[in-house]
Amino acid sequence: MKLKQAVTLLALAVLSVPALGQTEIQTIKAHDGSISAVRLSPDGKALLSAGGDGQLRLWELATGRQLRTFNLKALPRGACFSADGRTIFASCGYQTVRAWDMASGKELFTQKFEQSVWDVVGSPDGKRLAVSLQSGAISLCDSETGKLVLTLRGHNRAVAALAFSPDGKRLASASHDETVRLWDSSTGQALKRLEGHGRAVLAVAFSPDGKRLASGGEDRNVRLWDAATGREIRVLEGHRGNVAALAFAPTGVSLASADLDGNLILWDLNTSKARSTLRAPKGGIPTLAFAPDGKSLVAGGQDGHVRIWSLSKPD
Repeated sequence: MKLKQAVTLLALAVLSVPALGQTEIQTIKAHDGSISAVRLSPDGKALLSAGGDGQLRLWELATGRQLRTFNLKALPRGACFSADGRTIFASCGYQTVRAWDMASGKELFTQKFEQSVWDVVGSPDGKRLAVSLQSGAISLCDSETGKLVLTLRGHNRAVAALAFSPDGKRLASASHDETVRLWDSSTGQALKRLEGHGRAVLAVAFSPDGKRLASGGEDRNVRLWDAATGREIRVLEGHRGNVAALAFAPTGVSLASADLDGNLILWDLNTSKARSTLRAPKGGIPTLAFAPDGKSLVAGGQDGHVRIWSLSKPD
């Protein structure tokens, strides 16, 4: 496929959203199938998307130009950049995690597991890769080789999402067993078990200062927790569908949450009120991410589109 054919900019419009100011939306037809992950490179210049068409695609965020395509020939569930932005990781198919050099596209390793893999996230120091599994176990692997270093056990159902704390010392996991757990990422010791959703938990995220943790799931609520004590701080209500994605703004003042009914809510954490609600034209929003500078919010949809909100005021 030629580059011009591969990149389709379907819309470029300006919306008036009172709470956010003047907001520009760029929509990219990224995949022929639901998007399972969107991630921004550490420098904010590149966008990574994983889709139900078995493709992993790299985009230039500023222009929407496609830079590279990785044909996985299997369904990717999760994807991420390394801390230095030089390596791309993806959970591919049902039992494999693969890594590539971003600049050259060369595959660095393929690591196989004995069961289905779900999410994959890299540690802030770039040394570890956390992989969640169907059984509820979590594998901590060497990010250069993919080799298993440590196994974390405690969940009894699939772990849908993972997040490292900003200092890399803790790992949070969200599971279909209706709990969120906090782990010591060095020793694998279980630190906290957070309960309250009462349904499967699908998303989890640390605040930029590491003091708060957000989780969302099939109860259609977003819960905020004290990351040190495990105490529930508050519940944010307003979603109509299962909450599948969460992202803190770099300032920590705002939190974005998205659901499988197609609603994206930007919350003011000082007031616990919704600053703005945006809606995807078709399908749900399984994944989203803030740009490192807080100027853009990116969402991946079940309709295969990536939508980019360029915020007039960095969040």
